Amino acid sequence: MNNLDFIKAKFEDSGISAPEDLNKENILEKVNNVKPKKKSGKRIYISVAACIAVLIAALVSVNVIYGNFTARVKPDNFANITQKEVSGIKSFSSRKQIVSEVAKIKKMKNELEKMDRDGNGFSYVSKKVSYSGNSSGNSDYKGTYLQYENVDEEDTVKTDGKYIYKTAISNEEVEVYSAQGKNSRLIKKIVPFRKNKKGERFINQINGLYVYKGKLVVICTFYDEDMEYELTAAELYDVTDIDNVKLTDDFYQSGTDVSSRIIGSKLYLITEQFSWDKNDLPKVINTESTADEVKEKQLSAKDIFSIDKPAYESFVVISAINLNNMKNSVTRAILGCSDEVYCNENNLYILGADGLSEYKNWGCYAAYRELSKKTVIIKISLKDAPIITACTRVKGKVNNQYSLDEKDGNLRIATSSYKENGDFKNNNLFVLDSNLNEIGRVANFAKGEEIKAVRYVKNTAYVITYKDTDPLFVIDLSNSNNPKIRGSVKISGFSTMLVPVDENTLLGIGYHTTGDEEDGLKLAVFDVSGKPKVTDKKSFKYYYSEAMDDPKALLVNEKQGVYSVPYEHSDGYYFSIYPIESYGGVLNFKVKDGKLVQLRDVRSKKLEEVYRCVYIDDTIYMLGLYDDDPDCVKYK
Repeated sequence: MNNLDFIKAKFEDSGISAPEDLNKENILEKVNNVKPKKKSGKRIYISVAACIAVLIAALVSVNVIYGNFTARVKPDNFANITQKEVSGIKSFSSRKQIVSEVAKIKKMKNELEKMDRDGNGFSYVSKKVSYSGNSSGNSDYKGTYLQYENVDEEDTVKTDGKYIYKTAISNEEVEVYSAQGKNSRLIKKIVPFRKNKKGERFINQINGLYVYKGKLVVICTFYDEDMEYELTAAELYDVTDIDNVKLTDDFYQSGTDVSSRIIGSKLYLITEQFSWDKNDLPKVINTESTADEVKEKQLSAKDIFSIDKPAYESFVVISAINLNNMKNSVTRAILGCSDEVYCNENNLYILGADGLSEYKNWGCYAAYRELSKKTVIIKISLKDAPIITACTRVKGKVNNQYSLDEKDGNLRIATSSYKENGDFKNNNLFVLDSNLNEIGRVANFAKGEEIKAVRYVKNTAYVITYKDTDPLFVIDLSNSNNPKIRGSVKISGFSTMLVPVDENTLLGIGYHTTGDEEDGLKLAVFDVSGKPKVTDKKSFKYYYSEAMDDPKALLVNEKQGVYSVPYEHSDGYYFSIYPIESYGGVLNFKVKDGKLVQLRDVRSKKLEEVYRCVYIDDTIYMLGLYDDDPDCVKYK
């Protein structure tokens, strides 16, 4: 227990509520105004002098160690900040109120499902594209492509410069490979597990990995039939001695993994928990790393919130976890919003489908969540404990986390709108202030098309839309109150990822198309210094890369200016069940003077597909989807 906890504990032991601001004057005021309390039929008198002596001494100790407490908070701790009232967010005072709110959603959902059965709704299934290191020694290395350099994101492959950590094809264990060039091999398997009351192992799935200061963080989901709910865990393994890997700490919360981030020493874990009955409310798990059983702890009603008119009976559960002591954590939950996550160093944004008032316009419940007319945005400050600071709704649905960007306190967000039959309608870019009030917009551009990629660079937004061709729109955001489209250019196929090369150049990674068919990988270079134009492009028919659907798969070596795109190739349409020939590899190239240069297609000699690659010093390591040793190639 630290000194501040000690002070508060002394207050509680004495039956006195601790003052919000721990200083000498506030402590004296508290203890001088205390009255005798009754407990178990006996009168307990509090020694005011004793309390003052102990507490002031403790306070002095805190000031000696940490300086003036009112000005400084120990960095790894979470400040105890009370959630303030926020427009569009409902709070609860009891568990009964939360259960009642969930019941309303279930009732509306049942009515909509009855409409579908009676033929009054519509059925629609959309094609949804899923978007699924720290330094060690003197090695130069990199893996996961990140939206922001200082905001790490979970991924299936990570490296610490000495070892490569990879989620196995079974998703039930972590494979550890030595990074020794052509001699790289599997040297260890780490299997996260927990036992239930019968001594049986929980069913688990690994969702993502991190490397943090000699530790491996494994994000995994467990399901146990006895417990009848899912838990997502963050498990911390000491990998400094790879022959003696140890689980040193862990944290559990209810629900399945949505996303997570590591910023500094804090892990932000975000899960979605469906509420199947009145007992399915958000919870966290208190456990020691050596425990065979877990003990659940229901979240307090004061830590659970709801958006107005939530769309579905699920909670997004958000925990801020200190990686230096995972028991030091804060958890909040919000009913009805958990589709997409955008996060920078200061704020976390949770996005979800709009509320029940729009249901009747959509009919089918499943289609509603996919094609909601509006998106709910919840802004959460990460300054101390996660605190909801604003909530709003905007027209349309985002493509992925890259559709959002925050600059100078303003949030910029690009969305696509749909007609009631599921066809694309138009696109918009909104500028919202720090309270999420709209201050500017570009409305109704690229009618009949859908946003496929967005990237923000300072005061400019680059937006790719697609129907038959791939227009790149350049939007000037220098005047937040009056953003304007500066120009556009069209190209066949479409980009799903935009990468800034320099202030005047963008790299597009996406799909080559033939007619209505997507049949390969396409690279494009855009000059955005003035009126946008395509300066180079290259297609790779029957190549498929994870980078086309998941930005994390792109590998960028900033020092050498080399881009590496992992791929799988097959003779024939790349979704073919029986390809004639299949092999994996990596495309290595640079972008110079608006051209794709030094393009090198490296075919792996032993991997039929390469879905991730990392670099360590002068070597690129190629990782296959299956449980094969890495293949590698030197930079040239």
